[in-house]
Amino acid sequence: MRARAVLFACALLGAGPAARAQESQDAATVAAQFFRAGRAAYDRGEYRAAALAFNEAYRRVPKAAAIYDAGRAWEAAGENERAADSFARALDGELADSDRDYARAHLASLAAPLGVVVVHAPRGASISVRGIDRGTVPAAIYLAPGPQDIHVIRSDGSDVSRRVTVTRAGAKLDVSFPDVEPKKQIIVQPAPVPQKKPFPLGGWISIGAAAALGVGGAITYSEFSGARSTFEASGQSDAAAHDDAQKWRTWTYALWGGAIAFGALGGVLLITNAASSHSQATAALGLTPNGIAFTLVR
Repeated sequence: MRARAVLFACALLGAGPAARAQESQDAATVAAQFFRAGRAAYDRGEYRAAALAFNEAYRRVPKAAAIYDAGRAWEAAGENERAADSFARALDGELADSDRDYARAHLASLAAPLGVVVVHAPRGASISVRGIDRGTVPAAIYLAPGPQDIHVIRSDGSDVSRRVTVTRAGAKLDVSFPDVEPKKQIIVQPAPVPQKKPFPLGGWISIGAAAALGVGGAITYSEFSGARSTFEASGQSDAAAHDDAQKWRTWTYALWGGAIAFGALGGVLLITNAASSHSQATAALGLTPNGIAFTLVR
């Protein structure tokens, strides 16, 4: 045990040279402290405490020497399942020949009445059985025949469990647990901005123009009526009154025609604006040989 302690300390020093990060060096230092504590507890016959200390050293820096000594301590404490786990992991690492032979022989003896359950997923999750830590996924854990509840603690802290049944000694089971579901990205669509209905300025201008033209037409019609009365009173012989009547009649027709056209245009624009805030209309007013023409284009 003392010789392995020296070898373990040397291995930790090799694991943390100056070129490596300070975090790795700190982990190696703490692992060495746990290893020395485990050795002291083992020498005092406190085997379970020793095994826990060796396990902690292995968790911080996974060296085969630490988990090998954990296996010996668990075996001495009478916890054969955990001893088998530890020896199996130690055999996956670098051990001295004598230690490898010891681990292989004792694993065969300890595993004979047990079955093995291999947990494949999710990687990195902690495994526990009956409230006892059994390593991290992926791992092979040795269990006595019968029903067993296996728990894994996933990366988000959630605990999922599964009951498995080891049917007989030497049986092997492969199990996997569901991993944490990726968080769904929630996309919030912004609320549509209500479209402000444009003010129907053109429609009201057209209505105003129609009203002004209508008033102008009324004035010119009054002048036309006066000139016509003067012409008729002269026995239709007053040429100046006749010309005035013709002039005011022409202006009256033009102004009232424009009032009608602008009134129609304004009405159409107001109705169009009320029907849809998105539709647009353009209108044109002009003179043609037949009179005033109004055109609406949507």
